[in-house]
Amino acid sequence: MFDIDTTTEHIQSTAGMALAGKNAEKIGLCSYSTVDKRLLQHPEVLSSLFGLFVQWRSSYEEIKLFRGDKLFKQSLNLSYVPAAETLRLYTEKVAESKKYAM
Repeated sequence: MFDIDTTTEHIQSTAGMALAGKNAEKIGLCSYSTVDKRLLQHPEVLSSLFGLFVQWRSSYEEIKLFRGDKLFKQSLNLSYVPAAETLRLYTEKVAESKKYAM
């Protein structure tokens, strides 16, 4: 028999985040050797975007779900989880710099 309680807390699946974080570390996702140093001033942004994609999230606003999530932060070795506005501005900056580089 099961006892099922109700909660007002937000519950989400974070299965696989630790494994995804280890894989990102292993392939050097946010290392200076694989990414242009000028664009990687804040590796937390790129890692957070990666974390969103791992969770099948594609909107910048959805990072709000993970800002207080310790597992998300620890799995991706983040010192902080950036705000949605930071993610958007950073990716626009990277896209703009790549446009002129070609």
